[in-house]
Amino acid sequence: MLVAVLGGSGRTGQLVVRHAIQAGHHVRVLVRDLTRAPTMLAPSDIVTGDPTSRNAIAAVLDGADAAISALGPRAGGSTNGLCSTATGHVADVAAGRPGFRYVVVSAAGVRGPADDTAFPARIPSMIIRALLGATYRDKDAEAEALTRSSLEWVLLRPPGLVDGPPKGKVRWDATRAGGGRITRDDLARFAVQMLSEPTYVRQAPFVSN
Repeated sequence: MLVAVLGGSGRTGQLVVRHAIQAGHHVRVLVRDLTRAPTMLAPSDIVTGDPTSRNAIAAVLDGADAAISALGPRAGGSTNGLCSTATGHVADVAAGRPGFRYVVVSAAGVRGPADDTAFPARIPSMIIRALLGATYRDKDAEAEALTRSSLEWVLLRPPGLVDGPPKGKVRWDATRAGGGRITRDDLARFAVQMLSEPTYVRQAPFVSN
């Protein structure tokens, strides 16, 4: 399958690209900075452009069977509407494609999808939301855009992300956060698995190690 990856130059996105290739997929990425594009890809599989541009999204999705978004804020920054805008374009461009799957890496504190997490377990996310208000408002808007779309989507809600070797095991729950952390490698591998896994279509599972 041809898989388009948004945010493929980031720490999580690079791992998504690697796991997708290892799973046998043909990968095409959209990057804003060509110098940061994954080195394992051929130049013809790299689209340079801004994810907030509909034309750029249309280019990376041309002929794609699925897409994964690993878009997020750069260190110390805000998404400034990046995620919700890009996802809105994906929903528009891919509308009507039979079987098109869109997997989005979001965050545990995102509002909107079903959430039965007990209040004490919500506290860390509430603190992070207070610190990164604009970023979470963008992620909330992204979740809303998905629910309004006709796509087969899966929204992943991980807690804090950590670098380093994978743990090799991922816990998931459709409506209840488990807390803790998850390695970027395990998250990336799980995101690729969701391209063909039917369990969580149009759901937002919490994932952690």
